[in-house]
Amino acid sequence: MQVQRFWKIMGIGGLIINILLIAALLFQSPFNRPPFPHASGGPKSYIIDYLKLTEDQILKYEIMVDNDRHFVFQSEKGLRNFRRKLYSENLDSLQINACLDSMAYLTRGIEKQRIFHIQEIKSLCETEEQKELFKQLAKELPELFSPRKGPKSDIPQNKKTH
Repeated sequence: MQVQRFWKIMGIGGLIINILLIAALLFQSPFNRPPFPHASGGPKSYIIDYLKLTEDQILKYEIMVDNDRHFVFQSEKGLRNFRRKLYSENLDSLQINACLDSMAYLTRGIEKQRIFHIQEIKSLCETEEQKELFKQLAKELPELFSPRKGPKSDIPQNKKTH
């Protein structure tokens, strides 16, 4: 009799815990979640909205973004290949150093591309208002262009009004 009572209590307790867990997940406030740095459109739409780009500027900017993405994608692909080689093959110290040097070169290239991309964005700004907005945006660019790997508290909120 006591064994049945124990299992009834355990079953009811487990059911209550599951209900509370589901309720907590369903009723979690969106205000408790970490902020998205640039809403659902990513850095591209955030920058377009922030700088109030014209249609012509947007077309030029989209080409710039495509070129930047292609370069970064190819460089990151190279980095993954070097990591795969480092971690899966039995390399001597000279080969390890060569891989690490190549990885550093690719990483440096990505950062140079990001700087070039930021300069391209700046060159799009034609009006004085856009130039002022770019100065403000420049403070947020490191967070916008850094890879997101989990919640970060120092990411700027998406600003709809300027």
